[in-house]
Amino acid sequence: MKNSRVALIASHYLITDPPTRNVVKSLEKLGYKIVFFQQASSVKYSSDLTKGIIFINIYDFSMFNKIAKMVKLLKWWYYCIRIRAAIRLHSPEIVISIMFHPLAAIPLKNSYTVYCGVLDIPTSNGSGKLDGLIIKRALNKLKQIQIVWASDILKAEIVKRIAKLEDLPFVINNCPGLEEYKEKILPRDTWLRSELIKSGAPISTDTGLILIRAGAIGRFCGIEETLQAMTRLPESFVFLMMGRPEREYEMFIKDIICKKKLEKRAFLWVQPTDEIWKKALHGADWGHLIHISPIDNLHMENVFSLNSSLSNNRLYQYLAAGLPILTYNDPRMDIIYKKIDCFLVADTTDLENEIIRTWQIIENIDRRKSYANNAREAFEKEYNWEFQFESIRKVISGENV
Repeated sequence: MKNSRVALIASHYLITDPPTRNVVKSLEKLGYKIVFFQQASSVKYSSDLTKGIIFINIYDFSMFNKIAKMVKLLKWWYYCIRIRAAIRLHSPEIVISIMFHPLAAIPLKNSYTVYCGVLDIPTSNGSGKLDGLIIKRALNKLKQIQIVWASDILKAEIVKRIAKLEDLPFVINNCPGLEEYKEKILPRDTWLRSELIKSGAPISTDTGLILIRAGAIGRFCGIEETLQAMTRLPESFVFLMMGRPEREYEMFIKDIICKKKLEKRAFLWVQPTDEIWKKALHGADWGHLIHISPIDNLHMENVFSLNSSLSNNRLYQYLAAGLPILTYNDPRMDIIYKKIDCFLVADTTDLENEIIRTWQIIENIDRRKSYANNAREAFEKEYNWEFQFESIRKVISGENV
């Protein structure tokens, strides 16, 4: 395929990952034909991304996982061969690596421009020997490629340090696009309330408060503490959790809900569709964004120390949906706490009482409306994908940055 307007995107994650999807959409708007390369052959794609995209799904050798070490090496060897072949076949103008593994496999040549987006910082103690070597190779390549970006300012600083870069990478926060959130935020959409009322929630279309946790559901997320606080709060306090918890934790939470007799006030929606996800965000009253530093798991401690909620897509979804945000005390988050007056910051050392304290604030309807408007305004002005990606768009378009 001889076409100078081809962009090959190699992602270690699935194309359902929000920033990867946004990169695809942005490049399509710039006139690029997209070739999407990944080692995940069973993935189903959303219809809004399939038209005109060439998908290269290479075999992942998952049936041989019992011989894990040999399979890892085989997968890596095969990945390198196939991505080089894809580049030769499609002759891209730009090649974009999402995270480190694809970058390590991409040959650096003058015939195309290489970009890399760093969405997470890997931990050294959580990587095997092969993964460690791959990451080391990618970090060395970061000094040679044209553009590097990170999903928040803290990650950008870490990448600059560990890769020994001269310049700070571009910062592109993991925000949704303006087109995704055009609905009005006030009054709140009544769909969610109607659905919860059907399930027995003791609220009406205009009474009660719905706290929503949209995203990670597991240990160190303040879930248990929130459920405990609910036993001391009015019946009209309702908690909705949406996400993909591990089966063991899902059963653990359901058991707590049952023991505390919260079946009509605490709800868990597992793997909701994108449509339901969005409608729920527009119908909730405030968003739950608690993360607690792990204390008994070295790997998780390192993950927490290297990655803050500044990169969390749901933080910016909450802003876009006009939600006041219940969050946690973390100095790394002060950069956004101080900028937008929509956060209720809870001290995680006394989380149960803090949730009750913040509820007493958010039950005031005027305060709730003020927070909602501030959140939406921040999304529309700065924390949207179009604004965030503008610096990279200018580089790709050859404009001065």
